Amino acid sequence: MSPEEVWRFYNKRGTCELWINELKDGFAVDEASQHNFVKNEAYMLVKAISYNLMLWFKEATMPERGQKLPGKNHQAQSALCTGQHRG
Repeated sequence: MSPEEVWRFYNKRGTCELWINELKDGFAVDEASQHNFVKNEAYMLVKAISYNLMLWFKEATMPERGQKLPGKNHQAQSALCTGQHRG
């Protein structure tokens, strides 16, 4: 592998790790609060769907520079901006 190919490979891996960290930090996807595997799986899927909806909302409503904010920062900004929509 060339140095550039190695960099591209690890860059993709790093991006995936950022998504996992956002899921853990912003949506507590790593917590298993139920005492049943199926319930925990369903709970995790709801959190993953919520995360995807947040990403879609971010793309649909935020300027391009705001789309790069991590999930927790975006959630805080959304809470602060509630009711201030101009359209």
